[in-house]
This record gives sequence, structure tokens and C-alpha cells, in this order.
Amino acid sequence: MFCLLLGLAYLAVFWLSGNPGAGVGPFAIVLGYGLLMLLGGRSEIVRVLRGQPSDQRYRMFDQKASAITGTVTLSILIGGGSSTSWLRVTMATPTG
Repeated sequence: MFCLLLGLAYLAVFWLSGNPGAGVGPFAIVLGYGLLMLLGGRSEIVRVLRGQPSDQRYRMFDQKASAITGTVTLSILIGGGSSTSWLRVTMATPTG
């Protein structure tokens, strides 16, 4: 229900801005995501996206993803967003 309301909000914003056709894409994406969450069944990916209780493996994935995201964000902020920031981020990202 929330995704439907959010999609309708997107449509309303684009409608008010004078370009109602541009709101169809965001509406479809948000509605599709909501349907995936609703009808996803027992898919492990959907369970993680729903925020359902996860096992130790998913907690490890989440921790690594958070560490990589923090590294990328800090590297871009410190590097000032220059074109070489991405190279520094790639070299500094922990692997394994």
C-alpha cells in the first residue's frame, strides 16, 4: 500500500510540474518494487530487502557492504570528487 501511495505521489509531482508522462516511469518502478516485496515469496533476496530476520551469513554481507560504502563515501569526500577519487577508492576497498 505504501508503494502505491508513493508512486501516486510521484505521478502527482510530475503532473504538477507540467510533465505527467515523466511520472509513469517512477510510478512503475515503485509499484514493481512493492509487488516484488508482496509476492516475492520465500526468495532469500526478497527476505533481505524486506528486513526479515537473517542468518549470520547475511549479517556478514551487510557488514562488508557497509564498510565498502563508508570507504567510498569518505574517499569521495576527502578527494573532493576528483576523477582520481574512483581510482583511490578502488585501491582502498577491502576485499576477501
